[in-house]
Amino acid sequence: MDCISVIVPVYKGKQYIPQIIGMLEENISAADGNLWVELILVNDYAKEALELCNLPQHSNRLSIKIFVNAQNLGIHGSRARGLRHARGEYVLFLDQDDRISRLYVREQIRAIQKRDAVLCNGKNKGALIYETFEEQKKALDMQTYLNGINQIVSPGQVLLRKSAIPELWTKNCLQNNGADDYFLWILMLKAHCRIGMNEKILYLHTVTGENTSDDWGQMYASKEDMLVVLEEHKVLTTEETGILRERIRVLSGDGGIPEHIRKPYRRIELYLNLMDCWMGNLEMGKSPDRYLRTNGVKTVAVYGLGMLGKHLVRELVQAQIEVRCIIDRKKAGTFEGIKIVRQMDEQKDVDMVIVTPVLDYREIKRELCERCSAEIVSLETILYGMDDELDS
Repeated sequence: MDCISVIVPVYKGKQYIPQIIGMLEENISAADGNLWVELILVNDYAKEALELCNLPQHSNRLSIKIFVNAQNLGIHGSRARGLRHARGEYVLFLDQDDRISRLYVREQIRAIQKRDAVLCNGKNKGALIYETFEEQKKALDMQTYLNGINQIVSPGQVLLRKSAIPELWTKNCLQNNGADDYFLWILMLKAHCRIGMNEKILYLHTVTGENTSDDWGQMYASKEDMLVVLEEHKVLTTEETGILRERIRVLSGDGGIPEHIRKPYRRIELYLNLMDCWMGNLEMGKSPDRYLRTNGVKTVAVYGLGMLGKHLVRELVQAQIEVRCIIDRKKAGTFEGIKIVRQMDEQKDVDMVIVTPVLDYREIKRELCERCSAEIVSLETILYGMDDELDS
């Protein structure tokens, strides 16, 4: 019997658990022979209770354990805690909002054979993570990591043999979230672990507008944490450490450039990528209303009437999605016959609020949550979430 432990840190994310259980049940049904799956949920937000009795029904080949952190341990600390309780031969680290193909476990176990880990392809931000086999090979090249680049989007792409996970990784948890997986790949590559490649498209990285990987400051702090551990334990040579430190600082924009100067360039890059994805989706016959209808959304409010907001409103109106209002602090009147309001409490009840100033999504969401009970979603989530087909 193949045994796999799936470890999921949960932070204000209990709404994702039924989806996780459903995905694992599908994998059990599609597996070769007998498969036993152990789902380990590590609750890193003790104020939100997770109870086994409230979870969906599941088969006897799926066991579920819940551990609650008395204090916030972050992603790395939560993953390490889950690993200490894992009984499976194989380990899969998933984020709470990740999605995997129903064939993920079967195909990854077939591919791993006697190796220590196997890396699959997947999708991120509306595109393949690796367009070619050569791109995928670079994700396992140590020089790539010394250049400050992590080409594995998420640990969810990798099925790991539990015995191959370095003890140094489990005992030196990074204080800041973001680079624990980068840290893991460096340790495994330096230990000459055998990592195979699976070209199948089995993993989907969900973009929520709150992903740590998109927070430059947070990622830089986490990589600095990683460098301290690597230096202390002499994992890299002095020359390798120096190269890595310099590359991390350059790529993170840590060169004395003020945030008010860097931010406009980040916005331009982000908007160009979004528009490219948007046009690509339209060319494939996929428009934002498809995402809304799939998720049962009938009425929306659009936050922000900049370039992206105007395009979105026009497209939704054309698709006959009801836009009840537009929220914009700097404008008044109407647009396309839709009332513009300045604050959330001026608008009618809606199923969803779509935030179009995506770079400021975190701050806007916090403000809206105080005034609104509707689901609040970044335009990124909608545009990047439309191409979600995996190998099945």
